[in-house]
Amino acid sequence: MSDDVDLLFERAMCDHWWLGDSATIVKRAEIEYLKSDQDNRLFNAVLRVSPQHKNPQQLVEEVMLAHQGKGSEWRIGAPSYTPLLEKAVLQSGYTVDGFADAWTIDVNASRPPAPEDIVVRKVDNLQQMRDMDMIMCTSFPKSKSKEDAELEKELRMCTGKHARCLRFVAYNKNTQEPLSTGGLNLYPHLAFGFMWGGCTAPHARGRGVYSAVVTSRMKQAKIYGLKNIGLYAMRTTSGPIVEAQRFTKHGPIFFWGTDHIPTVS
Repeated sequence: MSDDVDLLFERAMCDHWWLGDSATIVKRAEIEYLKSDQDNRLFNAVLRVSPQHKNPQQLVEEVMLAHQGKGSEWRIGAPSYTPLLEKAVLQSGYTVDGFADAWTIDVNASRPPAPEDIVVRKVDNLQQMRDMDMIMCTSFPKSKSKEDAELEKELRMCTGKHARCLRFVAYNKNTQEPLSTGGLNLYPHLAFGFMWGGCTAPHARGRGVYSAVVTSRMKQAKIYGLKNIGLYAMRTTSGPIVEAQRFTKHGPIFFWGTDHIPTVS
């Protein structure tokens, strides 16, 4: 069963509905990756490699040429991973960015009640986007605050009847302080939703606020006809959290990256 779920995750990651004109998709039987003029690893990333390919070093060289002068990243799930690929990537100047695993939960799973002083709202306006951005910047040291123009662009992607992304913010009912947030990308053709950006302000942790945001995402996923939602959780941070939420663990994903690929002269 885990093999099927791991493949489900990979198929979701290779659905580039959100990409717009930010990057070009290179897709062949042996590899799938993004390349962009922007120096942003989100848009310069490898998402799939055929484990049957006999010369992964050749693929690594192709990717490095495509990403030259920019940061570059490999996000390799269990269906694509081989020790030979890992060796080729790491010997070419990439380093291990961390280890994570795929986790899922059935949208019908039982959930704890939300704290009485917490309300979770689905994001539908710019102020809520600002609140989400603020929580993420507080929770994730590498996050950078976004300008309103970028937030407005992202807002358009998560509102309307054709939205493929939903965002949520948990507030203190009494003070209206934003405390926790999380996103959910929708893959109706896979009956699956991918969770991302889940985090809680440090002073609000440990009292069920994050659980309430997870529950809200499960409820919305059910409305959209999805069967499961899931995420890639880092083993040392979010992994223990989603395990406590009674998610089911599946296969690993490997993150290998570099902040700069030298330009070939």
